Amino acid sequence: MTKRWQKILMIIYDKSKQIFLKRGLLNTHGFTTKLSGANLSLNERLSLFKKLNPTLYLRTKYFVCQQTHSSRVVTLKKCQISSRAKEFLKADAIIFQGGSMCQKSVCLSVYTADCLPILLSSPEQNFIAVIHLGWQGSRGGLLQNLILSIKALKIDLSKVTVIFGPSINGSCYNIPMSRALDFKTKYKNYSQFIFSKGTKYYLSLSAFAFYQLIKMGFKPSLINWRMFCTHCQEKYFFSYRRGTRAQNIISYIYNNA
Repeated sequence: MTKRWQKILMIIYDKSKQIFLKRGLLNTHGFTTKLSGANLSLNERLSLFKKLNPTLYLRTKYFVCQQTHSSRVVTLKKCQISSRAKEFLKADAIIFQGGSMCQKSVCLSVYTADCLPILLSSPEQNFIAVIHLGWQGSRGGLLQNLILSIKALKIDLSKVTVIFGPSINGSCYNIPMSRALDFKTKYKNYSQFIFSKGTKYYLSLSAFAFYQLIKMGFKPSLINWRMFCTHCQEKYFFSYRRGTRAQNIISYIYNNA
């Protein structure tokens, strides 16, 4: 990985071997790499955050999106910000809007190994979110449910920055013909994210999310799409399809309270 490539994507590697986007106007966020360690316990995973910012770690409540491969979205209430250090929420998306009444910093995180992790950030609206998007959530309407939940908070989508984390690239994500036909039946713009090579069909989760989010009201210029591939870049990422089924990367975002 060249320095020029890092500079173009505005990405640096810190001493604890994590990837994070070097953009000061957004909420603190990032993605761990394979070099962070494998099969870590939750406490060991949290220690990675402690290394990033010891002061912030002590006053942060951590929420983990325990994905169910569904379209379930959880809106985190301010009253849920208890004294416990960490909490798992069964959902495929968690959204949170802080404010002056929220004294504790909040960090939302999600574990993935090929599915697409999406982070949402709008500091001026005190809004953050994490999403775990796989083919089941894509087919089941996860993004549609997400938008309904966000609009209920009166969030201006045109002021929300979207960050796509590392996931399997479309050219590596071969899917059954029946699944491809299922997507074609539901989405008229299927050609933007479903393609074929010979007799094989492929799905680009990033392209799917990109076009759906634009259609829903997000600004294309605020959607950050990085050319990572968990399947191809074996040195840096775990991949479910490559056989590392008990290992994953962490995508996280703080509300910077």
